[in-house]
Order: sequence, then C-alpha cells, then structure tokens
Amino acid sequence: MRTMQFIRLTDLDDPIIDKICNVLKNAYSNALSVFFIYRDPNYKHYLCGMIERPDVYVFYVCDYLSNDLTGFVLLEVEKNVVYLRNIIVNHHFSHYNIGSRIFYRALNIIKNERNDVDMLYLDAFTKNSGVIKWYLSIGMEINMYLYWYDITDLFETSTIDTDDIDRYFSTQFVVDVNGFKKVVFNDQEIGTLIQEKYLVVKTLLTKDILNCIKYCFFSVPLLSVCLMSNEVLNLKLIEKSAQLVVNLKTLEIKDY
Repeated sequence: MRTMQFIRLTDLDDPIIDKICNVLKNAYSNALSVFFIYRDPNYKHYLCGMIERPDVYVFYVCDYLSNDLTGFVLLEVEKNVVYLRNIIVNHHFSHYNIGSRIFYRALNIIKNERNDVDMLYLDAFTKNSGVIKWYLSIGMEINMYLYWYDITDLFETSTIDTDDIDRYFSTQFVVDVNGFKKVVFNDQEIGTLIQEKYLVVKTLLTKDILNCIKYCFFSVPLLSVCLMSNEVLNLKLIEKSAQLVVNLKTLEIKDY
C-alpha cells in the first residue's frame, strides 16, 4: 500500500486549499452541482473561515510519491454532535481505501480531543448506493431523506399574480457573514444565490414566496431555482439524499 500523508489543514496560505476548492467544484453532476456553494466564487473565502474555527476539523491526504491530493474530509462539531460535511476521494486512488482511512482517523482525533461528542450525522446521495451500503454496514442508520427539486418551470410566466406588486419591491439581496448572497423578504430568508444565477430555496412555497421568487427573475439573471425539502412533492426531482446517524459510543472506530 502506498504511503499517504494525513495532515490537518490550519494554514490559510496552504496551496492545498485551491485544490480542495477545485475538487469540490467538479465532484458532482452538473444537474445538481450548479446549486452547490462550491460553485460560487465566494466558496474559498467561506472555507478559509471554516478552517479558522476551533469546532471545525479539515484533514487532507497527499500521496508521498506524487504529492497529489488524494482525499480530504471536513467535520464540524456542535455541542455533542459531529457533522461530516464533506469527504472526497480522488478516484485515481479509490482502491487504496482512502475514504475509510481518513474517515476513521479524523473521528479518532476528534474523539480524543472532545470527550463529550457521542453522535455522528452525515448526508449521502442515494444514487451513491455503494457509499450508503458501506455506512449502513458499520452501524449507521438512515434518519431522514432530503429531496432536491427543480422548480424553475413554476416561474415560466413572468406575471406576479397579485394586485399588491409594490410589496415585492422590498425583496432584498443581503450578503451574509460568510459572503453569500441571500434573498430576504419581510425579514424571512427565502434562499441563497449561487453564482448570481442559481437560487436555492429552503422554505415552504407559499404564495408570497412564489411571487418573491418571480420578482427575483426580474431583478437578477436567474437561470434556475432549486427547492430543498424533506417532503415528497409532485415536482421535478433532481436528486435525493439520505441523512445517516450513529451513536459514536457504539461505532467501532478503527485505528489507522
């Protein structure tokens, strides 16, 4: 087995950050990836902010021979829960069990540093059946599903269906602390703009919300809109992901 360097990322000037951003940007199918923050120009700034936080752990693996980025993992700790936000493996090294090695090694480090953590949550797309099968095999369970819908067709008509059109002029585009642009209406966050062209919505589609999104089509050059929901809806499904969970006290964490 080739020898790999397992390194915690703390240096904001480390050129590996650009490699991680590029890997994430191209890691998923185009149908869904346009709605991911990884495609937004601001993502590097966001990632650097995450790296600086004491409750976030970013590890990467490089090959000793080629110095190629072979994989990385990002985990966030909130109270007693560990959230696995990202784990990516270079497909050229997939037969070296990089994924499981960095998964277990990162968890070992966190458990050694934080005695209070006892739960692990992560999300995986259901089309990656092999990945989900592996997580289930180590004792994780599916807690819930998340559905990603393309709702662009709902806004083919350019008319805002209301007599009170002026009220939607109060729709704001607000940059949050991480640098991402949010759509806000009546102090309610409607969604996040990615690359100024793609809107990700995470709220119920009320009449006000639909009209607000229609207004966005007038204000910015929107190309498509994605709705993230825990419910099965009669809408165009792009992808489906599963949230998996396990009690870390019952998980056998291998020593790598």
